Amino acid sequence: MLRSARVPFTFKDGFHIPRETPICFPFLAYNLDPDNYEEPLKFDPGRFLRKREVDPEKTHFASTSEDQIYFGGGAHACPGRFFAADEIKIIIIHILDRYELKWANEGDTRPPDLFFDAATFPAIMTDVLYRSKQV
Repeated sequence: MLRSARVPFTFKDGFHIPRETPICFPFLAYNLDPDNYEEPLKFDPGRFLRKREVDPEKTHFASTSEDQIYFGGGAHACPGRFFAADEIKIIIIHILDRYELKWANEGDTRPPDLFFDAATFPAIMTDVLYRSKQV
């Protein structure tokens, strides 16, 4: 998330941000920090289910907290975040329920991400094969 200050701002501790200063939140650094996630580079589909056992309200996809700021926070939290979360879940369920997917080249692993400015994207030019599941 890359933003810029529309007006100059000075924090209580004296730190000053001039007008038009780019501001970025280090999501990738936070998510890859072993202090936040055990073995952050390892795929762990149950990671957030286990976290939800500790604090059930904090780790839902559309929850906002100091750890999850993807949808903003406080009075500025996205009002459509619950709808967006439901739409994403419906799309993923539809794909997984109706299609078989695999890399075009057998044995391929997930290709490295692409970085552009302050954003990270999956390798969008990677060929993926899909076909309808036989029902």
